[in-house]
Amino acid sequence: MKNSGSEHIRHRHFVVSPVFALVVALSFVQMPTHVTADVVPESDTVEHVGGSQLYFSDDHLRITIEDIELSLFDGAAHVVRTEGAVTVSALTSPVAVVNGQDRMIVPVGMQWSTTQPAPVLLPRSFLERNLEGLEPSSRSLTLDELDARSADESVWMITSMHPQYAEMAWVTSDRNFSFASDVARIYSQPWSMLTAPEYSEFLFERFTLAVADILSEAEDTEALIEELIQAHAPLVSTLKERGYPKRAQMLSDYIRDLVDSVLEPTESMQNVIREMGEAELVDISSVPVLDEEETEETGETGETGEVEEVLSPEHVEAVAHELLSEADAIYTLHTVVSSYEPNEARITDIVFGGVHQDRTASFTLNVVTGNVRDIEIDGQTDFPYEPSFDGFTRWVRK
Repeated sequence: MKNSGSEHIRHRHFVVSPVFALVVALSFVQMPTHVTADVVPESDTVEHVGGSQLYFSDDHLRITIEDIELSLFDGAAHVVRTEGAVTVSALTSPVAVVNGQDRMIVPVGMQWSTTQPAPVLLPRSFLERNLEGLEPSSRSLTLDELDARSADESVWMITSMHPQYAEMAWVTSDRNFSFASDVARIYSQPWSMLTAPEYSEFLFERFTLAVADILSEAEDTEALIEELIQAHAPLVSTLKERGYPKRAQMLSDYIRDLVDSVLEPTESMQNVIREMGEAELVDISSVPVLDEEETEETGETGETGEVEEVLSPEHVEAVAHELLSEADAIYTLHTVVSSYEPNEARITDIVFGGVHQDRTASFTLNVVTGNVRDIEIDGQTDFPYEPSFDGFTRWVRK
């Protein structure tokens, strides 16, 4: 199917060879243009010729780009093809990428490109913009139905990280598609911990069992362990920064177990363990966790079981203005401060006087926690950090 410019497609992995060469580099990336047109493909396989397109399906959709095959299942994904790269953003469905014998799975909320070796986090603003107007899926599969659909390799890979099907997918029948698809599942799974609204201990246990099975089949077990450690260890600190101490602890324990399984750990393995120790992982054993009845009475909780106070929109904006005033921020005719989400204000086009020059910034500020995210400075958005407001204002003035 030919397409021109940006199109909006509606319809009912790529482990870079070799997988061990992949380098972890979590960061934000430049977002493609939002899509607006609407095209309905005639089958469950479409050819993406070029440009920027948003695809969504309530079933399995394959997207071909020359030798690369992308697949999504019961959800949406954004695909961009330029002269030098293919870029895939998984919005509400993971995307399986297949190129010959190579495999990759892009978790929901992340982006992968042929020019970058590992998934990167999508800015929340990009997700919100592209999800606007998309209706939530009403599809529901039983375990038997999902097991039958998982006879397709791409569906099997996708559902193992699909927010709606992951727990069922890890207890479906064992498949023997290829060692590459097995490795793709265990390689990509920890990235889904960064963006999944819920992530159970059961799911992580199934993941670690799969890792053990694959290691038992690997020709060079220690080499695979080395690469898994190097790929997954940086995610521990990222999980902590994103407010998931329990997930960070699970991943840290898994990495330590991998190192312990090696008779003579390499220097790089030992360095990872030492760095994790120096990072002083949060001890969550003493943090109170509400039971279901308490949760229903008090409202939503985070993984720590603590309930965050919810301020009124007017209060949020008042606190944001006060913080900006204390930081000597400069308002312009274009500056906007508006309540954005519970306890958050979106601040756009505010100016901070710097040592060498003034900088115009836009960002989202949580007035309760004091954290800043979705940062844009002088038009640049490549800031994968969520610093404190005080830390942000000191940094932006340098």
